[in-house]
Amino acid sequence: MPLSCIIVDDEPLAVKLLESFVTKTPDLTLLASFTDSVEAINAVKEQKPNLLFLDIQMPDLNGMELAHMIPSETRVIFTTAFKEYAFESYEVKALDFLLKPIRYNKFIDAIDKAREWFSTRNEALGRRTLATEETQERGTRNEDNPTAESEKEGN
Repeated sequence: MPLSCIIVDDEPLAVKLLESFVTKTPDLTLLASFTDSVEAINAVKEQKPNLLFLDIQMPDLNGMELAHMIPSETRVIFTTAFKEYAFESYEVKALDFLLKPIRYNKFIDAIDKAREWFSTRNEALGRRTLATEETQERGTRNEDNPTAESEKEGN
């Protein structure tokens, strides 16, 4: 399943590293990168990426604050040098927490978690959609043949 992503980190070298990881990872598409978290807000809200690679300690607006402002369908993978934020990161429903310096194998592990999460979510949404369609179809049939419903009830 292809996933789209945006990178937000105030360190240009960290952005470049993550961009290189995204580029060499199949089915992962980079929509944009930002070194300014305030500039990133609108792009994330408009483009609604599947994933947001997000640093925590940034000037003006930190990653935790930004995580509370993103669309609900976007999932966060935090990228930070500060492990003390790990617990708090899961309170904003982060999929993963990558500690800098980030190694490619850890990046791939996080992407695998994301793929599994989105696959499970899509399966659940598909089942829910199918159930809704079946319910609507039964309702339409009953509207077309009102005696069928009363026959079921024993009338």
